[in-house]
Amino acid sequence: MDIANPMSPTIVGTYDYPSSVRDAESVYVVGNRAYLGLAKSSSQDDIVVLNITNPASIVRIGGKNLGMNGAGAAVVRVVVQGKYAFVLTSDTNDEFRVLDISSGTPTVFGCANPYNYSAHPSDMAFLDNYIFASNSSNATLRVIYDDPNPGCH
Repeated sequence: MDIANPMSPTIVGTYDYPSSVRDAESVYVVGNRAYLGLAKSSSQDDIVVLNITNPASIVRIGGKNLGMNGAGAAVVRVVVQGKYAFVLTSDTNDEFRVLDISSGTPTVFGCANPYNYSAHPSDMAFLDNYIFASNSSNATLRVIYDDPNPGCH
């Protein structure tokens, strides 16, 4: 949307995931890239990286199927910091993921299994190597950090 004139915003570009009727659930923009979080799919990407240099001609760079489960599961929030994308999902066994996005195509970083912390995340923010995640159940705020003694949970 071009909001140069806030009284009359205009659409300057769109992107539809090919062969899909899934809804987009979240978007995060940094630089010339947009990270689009989608409702789950068994075979298509759940998060898509887009080049938005020219908003009238948005181009897909890469994507990743997260293998989410459960009815209504989706990527509900993406936050990018450096070469990492921090991803919250509404999958009750796969709430938090860290993806390496340095190549344009997201790859799982850290534990191969998702970080399951039994909550329904709704939003997150990044500050000083911490993720602050709000949840609609089981601890309304969780602080996630880099464990110096890593072990997959």
